[in-house]
Amino acid sequence: MTQSFSVLNPPRAEPGEGQQWPLLEDLALALAINGYARRRGGPVLVAASDGYSARRLRDDINHLDGPRADLFPDLEILPYDLYSPHPDLVSRRLEVLAGLQDRREGVIIAPINALMRRLAPTGFIAGRSVDFKVGEELDLARFRER
Repeated sequence: MTQSFSVLNPPRAEPGEGQQWPLLEDLALALAINGYARRRGGPVLVAASDGYSARRLRDDINHLDGPRADLFPDLEILPYDLYSPHPDLVSRRLEVLAGLQDRREGVIIAPINALMRRLAPTGFIAGRSVDFKVGEELDLARFRER
C-alpha cells in the first residue's frame, strides 16, 4: 500500500472499484467502516469471516455515531443437514432483503457463509412481503388484490 490510511477518514472508492485496507481489528475496523459508510452515501456491504465476528462488528458500529449497521445472518446449518434453519433467522434474512430496495445508507454485515447461499430474486421477495404496523389501518380490498 503506497498511500497513507486514516481510520477516521478512509479513502472513498467508486461503486464497483476494489480497495485495499490494512489489517484492522475491533474498534479500529468499526471506525473505518463507519467513516467509509458516511462518506460513501449509500449502503455498504461488509463480509465477515463468521457469525460471531459479524455480530461483534455490528455492535461496535452501532455504538458509534453514524449510519446504522444491520446483520444479514447465516442460516447456521450445513447444506446437507436434515434440519431446517430457525424461523427467526429466515425471517431476519427476509427482512433485510426486503428492506434493501428502500435503503439509502448504512452498513449490512454478513458472514461469508450467508453470502455464499443462493437468494431469491428481489422481485420475488418484494412481491411476497407484507409489512404490518401496530395501529395501522388495513385496506382489505388492496390486501386481497396483493
